[in-house]
Amino acid sequence: MGKFFAEFFKHKGFTVLISDKNTKLTNRELVGKSDVVFFSVPIHLTSKIIKSVILYTRPDQLLLDCT
Repeated sequence: MGKFFAEFFKHKGFTVLISDKNTKLTNRELVGKSDVVFFSVPIHLTSKIIKSVILYTRPDQLLLDCT
């Protein structure tokens, strides 16, 4: 699902940043650089990932989960 949405938003002209196991960008860095954070992770990791970055979010960010 994550790849699908990344391509969808890129095609619409949005800048898409990705943080994954094989990227240099960390989850925390991604949250700091983003206006919209779209979580697309395996369901058993969802709460762990969200909890690991929630302290670094801003009130003006939109957080979405498509798990």
